[in-house]
Amino acid sequence: MKSTDGEILVLESVESPNALANPYVKIMAREMERDPRISIQWFSWKRALLGNYDVIHIHWPEALLRSPTALRRAPKAVLFLALLLRIRFSSKKVVRTVHNRNPHEAGNRFDTLALKALDRLTNHWVGLSPLHQPGSPFTVVPHPHYRGSYPEPLEERDSKHPTISFFGLIRPYKGLEELVAAFDTVGPPYRLEISGKPLDDSIASMLRRFSSDRDNVNLDLYEIDDQALSNFISKGTLIALPIRNVLNSGSALLALSFNRPVLMPRSPGSALLQDEFGPDWIHLYDGELTTTALLAALSAAGDFLDSAPSTPMDDRAPALVGQSMADVILTVTREPGTT
Repeated sequence: MKSTDGEILVLESVESPNALANPYVKIMAREMERDPRISIQWFSWKRALLGNYDVIHIHWPEALLRSPTALRRAPKAVLFLALLLRIRFSSKKVVRTVHNRNPHEAGNRFDTLALKALDRLTNHWVGLSPLHQPGSPFTVVPHPHYRGSYPEPLEERDSKHPTISFFGLIRPYKGLEELVAAFDTVGPPYRLEISGKPLDDSIASMLRRFSSDRDNVNLDLYEIDDQALSNFISKGTLIALPIRNVLNSGSALLALSFNRPVLMPRSPGSALLQDEFGPDWIHLYDGELTTTALLAALSAAGDFLDSAPSTPMDDRAPALVGQSMADVILTVTREPGTT
């Protein structure tokens, strides 16, 4: 059911983002609503099951199913099934933005079956890159840059202490063990800075042991606000993201938005980023990360930053990307079955 003034009502599958949330969904919602034909709603189970909307735009569908405790998983499973039934027996459309090839953490058999059922109900797939096309129709809508979405940094790079930085949620697949192993024999003036909330106690413990007797390693193992993140990235020389087999990387684009080069393992996804931005901005390594490769990239990044470059990101302007997503929504609602 469209609103009385003819707007297309889009229900995002995430709750209204708070101050600490990744601004990707906020950027996209803001830019999509610049099209006067589209109105965005934020997710609640009451709205999803009883509210009026034309399209549900789903990101990370496993988040609708998962919970840290079994006591909460069972009700969420029931709610998810009810949502599937509502979609199946109504004219509501499903648009899926694919952020990852697979969920970061494995679920149970019910999760797998429920997500496959959602796959079958999906009317249009959106990819942040062309590398993974789980269904059709499929449209690539690239990840926007983050310029203007974070506060201006209050700190600058210290060229006398070249710094390798890592930021983001600390999870097993992020490759931090590989990063600290490569940095193990590195002393001053080089520094390693790691900032992020651990979602795995064993990795957090490993990082604390590693940093305990090293003056050139600093850990901030908690979630930080936008100003602190802006400062953290800007202090660094090279952002290390040793994540393998990425389809895309919001963290890499955030670093590039602050004009900081990135180091990543070679994969189809990281190679696409290097093709787009060039080898001065995206440094790739093959195999395991070595100390030699790490320091070579750090030295090259420092020399490059001395010329005060600006990452070319016009093709990822939020207004351009947001309109592309709005066009997908408009296309879907013109298809048969929408009232």
